[in-house]
Amino acid sequence: MQNNQRAVWVPGCGITPLPRQLAYRGLEVVATDISPVAVGFQKQAAGQLDREIPDFGPRVPGGSLTAELHDFRTNFRSEAFDLILNMKSFQGFPAEDLPRIAATHAAALKPGRTAYFDTMNVQGERRDVLEQALTDGGFHVPLLKLNQWYRRALREIGAPVIFILGRPRIPPSFFGEYDETRRPKDEAQLQEIQQEYESHIASEREAERSRVGPETKVAIVIYNTG
Repeated sequence: MQNNQRAVWVPGCGITPLPRQLAYRGLEVVATDISPVAVGFQKQAAGQLDREIPDFGPRVPGGSLTAELHDFRTNFRSEAFDLILNMKSFQGFPAEDLPRIAATHAAALKPGRTAYFDTMNVQGERRDVLEQALTDGGFHVPLLKLNQWYRRALREIGAPVIFILGRPRIPPSFFGEYDETRRPKDEAQLQEIQQEYESHIASEREAERSRVGPETKVAIVIYNTG
């Protein structure tokens, strides 16, 4: 991050060491959680910024860490942060709560900045739900329409499709009922869809550059899968 971009919010921080690590590197970090135990952990970590973190090098001056109780279904600070890191918290809420949560995050982010939503084992239509909620909440989600088409096309194959290391796969039949005689045809269709999707990525990114202004708030969703 640039010198004038130092304010970071880690909502749903839990007991991860991430907030302390960021503060150790000179960033002004606010960690929030609905759990008093998590907030207590982060407050204790805030008192340990002078203690060396192995492999992180020397501490960068100017960093800070504060921890607060907060349910991110409710409003927080307005346009206060240069970066938001939601680590596997966003995905845990019911679909009806997600647009409100997304709006809270968007409102807290400065114009032209980015929020990252890290997820674990979010598959299929759940990805569409998350990304649509972020869009409804005020974010720009890169390649949204292309990705929605892509996932819909995969579903229309009619076979079980999961993502492994970011790529779609038809799992072995022991994952559930599946007629193995369909596999050659289904995998050929999957390959065609994948090739078409990849052929459009560059042009869609170029088209987005002309549509996304300098004040746009961007949400990047990271899908970690097994």
